Amino acid sequence: MAIKYYILDTETTGLKAGFHEINQLSVIRMEDGFQRSWHIAVKNPNRASEQALEIQNITKADLRKGIPIEQAVNECTAFLEEDGLNPESRCVIGHNVAFDRRFTHAEWLSCNKRFPCDLWLCTKKYYKSYVNRIGDAKIIELQ
Repeated sequence: MAIKYYILDTETTGLKAGFHEINQLSVIRMEDGFQRSWHIAVKNPNRASEQALEIQNITKADLRKGIPIEQAVNECTAFLEEDGLNPESRCVIGHNVAFDRRFTHAEWLSCNKRFPCDLWLCTKKYYKSYVNRIGDAKIIELQ
């Protein structure tokens, strides 16, 4: 079975999927390095946590800019489905990917759709292993 790999990252208005929303979404298709990104106008900017706004260096007014979530979901789904495969043949790679998975599943469900990838690979475990092997000091030097 052929598997296609995608790197996915989200920015959200907080930590609770289904309550907070995705305001930015990026996907890179590993096969050719092509990237698609969407800035999404959230429906409930007043629910945004101050910490999320601070981390992203944005305001609640910024959260009103972008395309509707329905458009982002449709465009992202179409991009992922360009490979012609089934969801069980697509693997999303990301750091702390369980977070992104919860949000993508919640947002796709809010649009009466299913997120079109079934496999998820988290780099967090590998990063911890790497840090344990080379040490924190070496990581800081590399930055």
